[in-house]
Amino acid sequence: MCCFSRPIKHVSATHLFARHVEPGRQAIVYSMNVAMDEDLAMVLPIPVVPGSAEDAVRFVNLRGYPRFFVDLHRAFPEQLLYAKSHGLLAAAASRREKLVVHDVGAFVASFVPRPGDFERLDERFRLSPDIFLRRPEYGDFGFAVFQLKAARGWFGRIKRQTIHPMAFTFPTRRPKALFFPTLHIHDGHLPDRARFDHALYVQSDDALLVRTLGFEPSMQALGEAMNASRAMGLVDPAARAYRQTLHGERANVDHYYEPPRCRGVDVLDGRGALFRFALRATAAYSTELVDGRTRRWHDVARNRLDALHDGLLDGLRTLTESKREAWSLIAPQPDLEAAWLSNDDVYAGGPAWDPVRSAPLPLVPGTARALRLPLFAWTDVVEPQQVELGFAVVPSRQIIAEIKRSIVEVVTRAVTG
Repeated sequence: MCCFSRPIKHVSATHLFARHVEPGRQAIVYSMNVAMDEDLAMVLPIPVVPGSAEDAVRFVNLRGYPRFFVDLHRAFPEQLLYAKSHGLLAAAASRREKLVVHDVGAFVASFVPRPGDFERLDERFRLSPDIFLRRPEYGDFGFAVFQLKAARGWFGRIKRQTIHPMAFTFPTRRPKALFFPTLHIHDGHLPDRARFDHALYVQSDDALLVRTLGFEPSMQALGEAMNASRAMGLVDPAARAYRQTLHGERANVDHYYEPPRCRGVDVLDGRGALFRFALRATAAYSTELVDGRTRRWHDVARNRLDALHDGLLDGLRTLTESKREAWSLIAPQPDLEAAWLSNDDVYAGGPAWDPVRSAPLPLVPGTARALRLPLFAWTDVVEPQQVELGFAVVPSRQIIAEIKRSIVEVVTRAVTG
């Protein structure tokens, strides 16, 4: 789904790829299935540096690589990706020069520097600036406009077509963020919520971004699955990519992925003599801030990871030292047997949902057995966080419940003082 200048019959299986190709410049690659009964334009709002010149956007012709997203998908574990299928600025003058039109494979494209410049396009390919009156943040955006041709089959029936990847780079006003144009405008309407059928792919050398996104990593570097030369420099063949799918009704917004504000990637990890933790901050990227809890989770993940890290480090150190004997704690070394929880019972072996691994084995509380066990704690302020402890004796349900309550108290103090 995206923004269209005319009514659209069908659109699905939207793929987007984003990567910084150089400092301050981002690439976007876009593909979808679409059916339309007349020629129209797909319009992608982009957060260009305000005042960017008309040649600021560089269009990339990927007609020679229609399998861009097919090959990109091959780098990931198999999964079912799709639900359905594989006043602003007024016109300043009545007569102005037409915008430059670029031949980009199976379509032509233009860069519209600001909303008021839509009048310089053919009427079929314009969006009215008035559409964005409800979203004033788009007042100084630029727009990549791709003119699409309707396709018809036998007896003039509208034919569904897969658009070969559209690609361009632009100077971004938020150089640390990766931007995905996911705003929906159909039939001249800009609803508050819209139906998504999107797969988002990211490549980034920002370790903090990669660690906190929560996206699924590819199994291999992209050069092993894709033809890097045909990708025209848009992908890094030596690096992995990361994927997230968005389905169903969601807030109708563009998606920004910008690392949380914190000291750096080292803030995500902490350890003491008797514990380890790895901070989770996926709420930093949430667009579904529908209630007080999700807004608080977002605020902590976006702005307060330093305080959460420092509070957890101090609080867990004090807690585990005071409970070392009562809970039979030992150092959670990586070579200890890995265990897991189900309804506060401790199991070894593979989880029940993983038939490839050994069958799950319930462990008897009080049995001497050195193991390491991940526990998760969350509050109305902090999203679920993982703390790993080591045990010399299999803990009982009562001890597990006590540990969880204690960790929640530590987490609460970390962000509230």
